[in-house]
Amino acid sequence: MLQPRSTEFPIEISYNKVKTIINTKDIAYIESNSRRLEIHCSNGEVHYCSAQLADFFQLMPIWWERVHQSFAINLECIKEVSVSKIKMNNGDVVPISRRYVRQAAIRINNYNKVRTLQIPFTKTEKQL
Repeated sequence: MLQPRSTEFPIEISYNKVKTIINTKDIAYIESNSRRLEIHCSNGEVHYCSAQLADFFQLMPIWWERVHQSFAINLECIKEVSVSKIKMNNGDVVPISRRYVRQAAIRINNYNKVRTLQIPFTKTEKQL
């Protein structure tokens, strides 16, 4: 079984015979769409690769969290969190499913304690 890494590192992805190298710290979140992953970067770029989210997620550093069957996020790129959505630093909104909400809230709170970031948690959707 693959183990998550604790530091940032470059990953090489390939899609339609085009290879791209991306540093994990530059990725805001990953979305699974059919059998294709959409890798959304903090700068707005989107890269694609053919892989399953579960396998790809295992390669990511420890500051990553699965928040939905189709989404994994970089905890360093969170701007705001509500009960059902996360607003990322790049402005995108990622859903949190009921299945993952409790674990995601625990991981985000623990991450905030470790990193001493001020990410507001709201119970209303109005701010998103």
